[in-house]
Amino acid sequence: MITIAISNLETVKQTRHSIGGAKEPLDSISAQADILIRSLLLIKDIHSLQTLRVGEQIYQIMDLASRLGASMLVIAADSMNRRSLSSLSTAPTTTTAPQEQEITPDNYVYGHLQTMKGQLWEARDTLFELVRSVLVGVSGNPKDGFRVVKGDLVGVNDRVREVMGVQMRLFERLRERIVGEGEGEGDGE
Repeated sequence: MITIAISNLETVKQTRHSIGGAKEPLDSISAQADILIRSLLLIKDIHSLQTLRVGEQIYQIMDLASRLGASMLVIAADSMNRRSLSSLSTAPTTTTAPQEQEITPDNYVYGHLQTMKGQLWEARDTLFELVRSVLVGVSGNPKDGFRVVKGDLVGVNDRVREVMGVQMRLFERLRERIVGEGEGEGDGE
């Protein structure tokens, strides 16, 4: 599922270069797709991040990226078609070059691209929150108590912070203990 989501996001990124105009939303869409790809690769690498809730969000991202990729392919084809028609309608005796049909802010497609941008932001934010909430390195039960393998938590937190720019919630709660005791096993909350 992660591989398909990444492939769909790559389609979104590649199609961006076939669409004329709308630089801001297209650049943002491409940047968000890039962030999601890096995040998905991280989740693929760290088994403890592959929870049911994260998996459900990955499925949502896969579906969203598939729909956005298809929409962007249609927009790109339409953009190329308009450019072709524009160049055909220019008579050979005309001294002016055909004007490229770019997507401008007053075009309905621009609004559609803005919506796509917002959907990718929302998918990214949801994924980040779900990953932050994963209880990495926690073992035990309510009766016997819980333990945190601090080395696991610190290692995953460092990678999540590097790729996603956020910290694990458990790390934030236990930061004082982790810094004070160093890495290793210890009692959790």
